[in-house]
Amino acid sequence: MPASPPTRTVLITGATGDTGRAAVKESIALGLDVRALVHREDARSAALEQQGARIAVGDLLEIDTIVAAMSGADAAYMVWPVQPGLIHATVNFGLSCTFAAPFGFFFLGLSPGLMLPPARGGAADQSKRGHTSGV
Repeated sequence: MPASPPTRTVLITGATGDTGRAAVKESIALGLDVRALVHREDARSAALEQQGARIAVGDLLEIDTIVAAMSGADAAYMVWPVQPGLIHATVNFGLSCTFAAPFGFFFLGLSPGLMLPPARGGAADQSKRGHTSGV
């Protein structure tokens, strides 16, 4: 019996918001190991956990919490509303990618799409997974 491919881990920030919840749901449906970054454990985070996500408590404005949440992830998806703090959060998120994760890139999302680095099928498979803007 062939060994199953290793599960890829994705960190999704803003996981309790509308876009984040959609990203968590779709990522789990794709068979990914989802680590959901939330501000606090509450009923919303419990619902994500019941879907199969692992919960990490943190804040995009506190870089140490992002580095800890991102450690060991294969990809990361940042969700942040267009509001004050966006630049600070984006800088912290990008720096965390260089400190904690081997992939060295990240995706910013304002829509529920999720994109991962090319896997077995290459770029053609990306169109089946949704869309975001990669930075």
